[in-house]
Amino acid sequence: MKRIIAFLITAALLTPVGAQPAASKVTDPALALTLTPYLTEASHASALEFETVPKEPVHSPVDPEAAALMTWARTRFEAAGLTLPDVTLFVHESRDSCDGNVGLFKGSDAGGEVHLCTEDMNLVKRRTLLHELGHAWTLQHLSGEDISSFLALRGLEHWSEPAPWYHRGIEHAAEIMAWGLYDTELRVVTIEPSDPASLRIAFRFLTGADPICGEN
Repeated sequence: MKRIIAFLITAALLTPVGAQPAASKVTDPALALTLTPYLTEASHASALEFETVPKEPVHSPVDPEAAALMTWARTRFEAAGLTLPDVTLFVHESRDSCDGNVGLFKGSDAGGEVHLCTEDMNLVKRRTLLHELGHAWTLQHLSGEDISSFLALRGLEHWSEPAPWYHRGIEHAAEIMAWGLYDTELRVVTIEPSDPASLRIAFRFLTGADPICGEN
């Protein structure tokens, strides 16, 4: 039986290494926090109830922005020697389609949908895309035995609920995928351990490849 699962993330949770706070800030009430060029603390997110993706989803007309984002994501996966997960990307102007959040993945081990619900902030949008694609990757590639081994590697007890967001293996995996594939070196502020050595080991476990963070 296919596993049907849905996840969401509330904000950009990785920060550029060495970034300094800017004088101006962008405040987004929908995120209930203030975004600077980097975030100083983790946001919290919760797993959605399990949802079934329709067997024949109705796709919106081709969105140039979505196409460009998926092209960028494909180049990042291919640069690491990985195959982009089989998903359809939808970019929305409103967060209604993401239950008030900036990103959402819902799908099965056969495919799925990634929804981005943020209008600006390129770092947020691309990082969120990689995070949601990380969910798709783990769903399509990890076995039950792999999940158990990953939890042991990260010192965690739960893959998903009832653990808090930052203690869920599934979120650790998505954050690590985003960290390892981003084209700018990022600092993880949402999960522990988050030192580069630990993240590299975890990325290699998930993908069998070396991280390419910071490589253009």
